[in-house]
Amino acid sequence: MATLQQKKYTESDKVKEAYQNYLDYKDSNLPNDYVFSQDELLKATQDELFNKEDFSYDVESDPLYGQYKSMYTDAGRSAMEDSVGNASALTGGYGNSYAQTAGISAYNAYLGKLNNVIPQLYDAAYSRYNDELDRLEHKLGYLSDQNKEEYSRYLDGYNAYTNEVNALRELYLREYDNDIAIQDSEWESAYKIAMAEQQREIANAELGYKYYAANQSQAQFEAQLAYQKELDAANELYRQEQLAVERRKVVNQNSQFWAEFNSDHAEKYTTNELYALRGNEYWFDLIAALDYNYSDDEMVRLKALTLGVEPEYLDAYFANKYAE
Repeated sequence: MATLQQKKYTESDKVKEAYQNYLDYKDSNLPNDYVFSQDELLKATQDELFNKEDFSYDVESDPLYGQYKSMYTDAGRSAMEDSVGNASALTGGYGNSYAQTAGISAYNAYLGKLNNVIPQLYDAAYSRYNDELDRLEHKLGYLSDQNKEEYSRYLDGYNAYTNEVNALRELYLREYDNDIAIQDSEWESAYKIAMAEQQREIANAELGYKYYAANQSQAQFEAQLAYQKELDAANELYRQEQLAVERRKVVNQNSQFWAEFNSDHAEKYTTNELYALRGNEYWFDLIAALDYNYSDDEMVRLKALTLGVEPEYLDAYFANKYAE
């Protein structure tokens, strides 16, 4: 009988090549994760700007104030010495309280000038703080713009890569679908040819069987028929013998049964009815009922069955019998 190969897809060389091209390009051209070329500088600038403390001014830690303080202190001390000397000269060269007071006043005058410089120093420090903020913000803005430009170029390259990967994948899928369609068509054609061949083989086999059956020997057929008849006859003989055995068992119990039955039920049946029961085919049902101690209701059913009457009409049956 013709056999059909199981339907199974086999990749063509064209499909294999398209799939390999897709995999090779996809794996070898995958862009690395984006990293800004000045990423460390950008992060450092962000940290410096965002973590910069609020402005505060300590005049004692201002180097410029230290310079002013040294200058005005020296000048005040010199002025104090000159004032003391001049005041002493006026008193004949002897020191006195006036000279001391004049010296202190000259010294304090220079300290006052130093204090007047402090607001200017504060403004200068605040200006430097703001200038530094502006510088950091400008630097951060510049780096952020550079980052955006580089990321935009990265996205362009990544999108080009993705488009090429998708194009190669679509090419592979088209080749695969074409392969499937071609092989399905070839398999369908082979299937139709195989089915036609199978039908021819089945038809030839049936024709051969009919020819074989028609040419069987008549003697063989008659011998088989005779054997079957003998077998049926033997089975029927066995069945009749078994039935005779059962009937003989019943007949052997007949005398004892009727003695007991007549003594217990003579008042219910006439002699003719008792003899009628003897010859009835339902006699065996009645014996079975007595053997198994059936109830009176069941005995009524068996009486009715024996006489061929429905149980509810049993009394009417006997009334009609006695009336006759």
